[in-house]
Amino acid sequence: MNRLQGTLAICALAVLSGGAAKGESNKPVKRAKAPAIVYTGKSDVKVTDELLKRLQQFMLLRSVLLTAPHSCTYQAGGVCLVEVPIILVPDPGSGEMYCVGLFPEEISLSSTTTLNPEKTIVWSLIPPSPLPAGATFTFFDDKATVGKAPGVIVLRDSNKQLHDGALGDGTSNPPDPTKYQIKNKHKMLNKAVYIPVVVRTDNAGTASEKVSVCGTPDPRIAND
Repeated sequence: MNRLQGTLAICALAVLSGGAAKGESNKPVKRAKAPAIVYTGKSDVKVTDELLKRLQQFMLLRSVLLTAPHSCTYQAGGVCLVEVPIILVPDPGSGEMYCVGLFPEEISLSSTTTLNPEKTIVWSLIPPSPLPAGATFTFFDDKATVGKAPGVIVLRDSNKQLHDGALGDGTSNPPDPTKYQIKNKHKMLNKAVYIPVVVRTDNAGTASEKVSVCGTPDPRIAND
């Protein structure tokens, strides 16, 4: 009997010890403190008179990236289609060709009221002609979250009317990467600011693949 009681006591002690060990394993593990990062607040960039001159020229020409305002004529289902030409511009110095997306200065959606049905804005890229061999022009996407990466980044939308931006126009699967859509509640008067992200890819999937971003402006969307 004493032997049985001793065995039970040992088992109970083992269970309690295991529980204590388990409890200890749930405690947060203290991590080593990250080393401090020292910022100098300085830069190696030299702001020369020549650099300032070039920047002034850029600011004067920046508005050229914006084309005339676009007033929506709604298609079936309340779709506002905005077709965007992509052009190639040579660098006067190097001769290298840079791509530019010509987005309208403002997309205007008229007759805004609280009772309006939701609208869909669809941007559709028109590639340059002639199309460079092996080149594609698409809205930015991320393979980890296909169709959900921000091909159009909304910088400001005070009434939060723009939502559910996604690659494609909603009519095909997989989505067409030359198109990007966003929903607009179209219920309150306001203006939103956005930046489109257009990517040029040359020789995709090969050892010589090259990816670059096309120049784009920061246009507006107006619920009028």
